[in-house]
Amino acid sequence: SLSTGSGALVMRAVDLIKKGLSAEEIVENLNNSVSKVQASFIVSTMEYLHKGGRCSGLTALLASALKIVPTLLLKDGKIVVGKKYMGNILKNCDRYVMDILKSNPTYDTTRAFITYTQGTDERIVNKIEETLRANSNFKEIIRTTAGATITCHCGAGTIGILYIND
Repeated sequence: SLSTGSGALVMRAVDLIKKGLSAEEIVENLNNSVSKVQASFIVSTMEYLHKGGRCSGLTALLASALKIVPTLLLKDGKIVVGKKYMGNILKNCDRYVMDILKSNPTYDTTRAFITYTQGTDERIVNKIEETLRANSNFKEIIRTTAGATITCHCGAGTIGILYIND
């Protein structure tokens, strides 16, 4: 998983310790939870995906010309392309959040993370959080700054939602 996904598992471990579970029960719970980490990102530009060899120059050019912003999903330990939206991220925040919640509807309500790269417009972060709060029942939503992997692969303006599915 990505750094925030790993952090979600660590925070789950702390929750389980506080509940008094044994070490064996915690390990079993965490091992079962690894594949249930939902991680997705919406990317504002194809520039870094192209620079990293993850898409062709033609794809990046067409996506830019057509104002297509893709989502990236963590599936089976690999990043894959998800839905693609037309227009800028701010315009598509609501659709992105709703699509993620719809595709992963049974989740641990303890917490969700909004992870974003440096240079992401604060309005986008606020809109993602507002939509997530209005349409989910997470007890806690934590904002985090993306680590080196997402930043170098996706570039500035990338934002994601991460949580653990039940």
